Amino acid sequence: MANWQDDGDMRTNLAWQWENNRASAYLGAFCMAAEEVGLTHQEAPFFLSPPFPAVLIQAFTRDTGLSWVVSGQQHNAPVADAYRRASDADPVRFWTLVMSSSNTTPNLTACAANIQWQWENNKESILKAQSLYLSKSALSLPAASFFLVSGQRHNPPVMDIYRATYREIPDQLFTLLLQYVVQEEIKESAAMRRESAEISKPIHPLHLYGLCYPSAVPPGWLIEQLHFDPTKCGTPAQILCNTMDLVRYDNLPVGSILDVAYVAYVANSTQFVMPPGWQPSNTNQPYWAALACDASGSGQPNRITIKKVS
Repeated sequence: MANWQDDGDMRTNLAWQWENNRASAYLGAFCMAAEEVGLTHQEAPFFLSPPFPAVLIQAFTRDTGLSWVVSGQQHNAPVADAYRRASDADPVRFWTLVMSSSNTTPNLTACAANIQWQWENNKESILKAQSLYLSKSALSLPAASFFLVSGQRHNPPVMDIYRATYREIPDQLFTLLLQYVVQEEIKESAAMRRESAEISKPIHPLHLYGLCYPSAVPPGWLIEQLHFDPTKCGTPAQILCNTMDLVRYDNLPVGSILDVAYVAYVANSTQFVMPPGWQPSNTNQPYWAALACDASGSGQPNRITIKKVS
């Protein structure tokens, strides 16, 4: 692409900017992400202040964001011009570079520890990142990365680690985030049940969509469906199952029926394991269904309908 400098040069300048003129990079990325998610001025302070006063932003648009990023290189006209050309040529690529430029090495362990802190102290940043990652909009990934980073704006070293991990292993980073959210929601749900002695209303299945496959399935969940998605989880060139939708089964009442993927979901298991208290719904289980993505082998059973009996 003729209008682009080498990505390495662009990353070098953006990484310098995050370290030496952080406001220009952060406020620029904020405007991009705010437009993507439709953020209101009332919500803005939750992702800006402190240390960035919300009054600095007049319009939540990508153009305003570009102006902020360019302002961080006002002393260096060739780099500022390169930013403008890059944004015009391919805005997704440009904002991905903005949110993935870092001089730090990726560290999933550090990400996990800080996501835990963030869930307890800035949950909205986690939920915004989760929602955007699961969406299909053009700028959903760099915008999701911004909201994850926003929850650590008081802690520049962690911001750097998040961006570095997003640069190198984005699917692992967001799968980690999604699995943490599921685990915490399970804990919160269990706590609510313990606190209430009232008879609950019938519980409908909960779902989680778009996780990478194969990856760990949280306790109490089954793989409901497998999909091929060429834009995520390794971006495979050929058709294969690389994402999964989960359904929660452990909170459903007796008599509930689920139709799920007939594949292994328990660690160290090579085949489907019937959950405790469940059984096949009839004698025609498991069965084969024509699917766009089949992990069981051609013609082999790939679906099973199960019923909770105890």
